[in-house]
Amino acid sequence: TLDVEYDRVSCQYPGKTLLLKVLEDSRYNSYLSMQFLHQAGSYDITAVQVFDDENLEWLPCLRAYGAVWNLSKPPKGPLTVKFLLDGGPCAPAPILVSQWI
Repeated sequence: TLDVEYDRVSCQYPGKTLLLKVLEDSRYNSYLSMQFLHQAGSYDITAVQVFDDENLEWLPCLRAYGAVWNLSKPPKGPLTVKFLLDGGPCAPAPILVSQWI
């Protein structure tokens, strides 16, 4: 056996802000796949939720791998997305994705 030790490295993206990309394998109203880009700092995104305006509830997304999160049967129309970091109780303001058709 081989013992492996990992260290978290703080990433920096000068001049860039956090970006949420809707991935090409998404299918409007049946499947949503999204990826966070340019995530600076040493924290990990541990939870992502999308707001369902029709039922007035937050829907939890599943982490597919790395910074990619998926949701089956996402709500129709514009999306409001929020996420939680592992570095503390701080939850950033929701992100609005207006068009992802």
